[in-house]
Amino acid sequence: MTTCSANEIEGLAARAARGAGAGVAQAAHFGRAAAMHLARGGAGADLLAALDALPGGPVNAVPLALLAGEGEVRIATGGHDALAESYLAALPFAARVTGRDAGGLRAHLSRADRRAVSLPARIALDAGTQGALSAFAARTYVPQSETSRLSGAGAGLTDND
Repeated sequence: MTTCSANEIEGLAARAARGAGAGVAQAAHFGRAAAMHLARGGAGADLLAALDALPGGPVNAVPLALLAGEGEVRIATGGHDALAESYLAALPFAARVTGRDAGGLRAHLSRADRRAVSLPARIALDAGTQGALSAFAARTYVPQSETSRLSGAGAGLTDND
């Protein structure tokens, strides 16, 4: 078990979501929710299961449901209720679970009720989850080759390029 900053976990989880096939916006939401999930004592396995479910599952479905509107919304979680609750906890406005049904949650969103969201400075991350997230993230890396360098990858002659 290692501890990482919330920012490190958020960035790693977002890169992992991109590597697993999520869009940019969904990956950013997933990164924030993943950090919140681990900070709340959630299991790393929940994060990996959500990434494995792409292109379906909560990584794409939950942010879309949260953008749907104000008031009561239904969130199709596909059995990923704990992770969906972490998405709600990471929102910068009031959001609470109001009910559960087969395959999802009902939540009340109040965008006018702004709130500060804070994460602890350090969050525990087990080595298995960190390794799996890193493997997903590695799918986004440009291969190290002469072809990739000729097409613009890398720093060039100096690190300030």
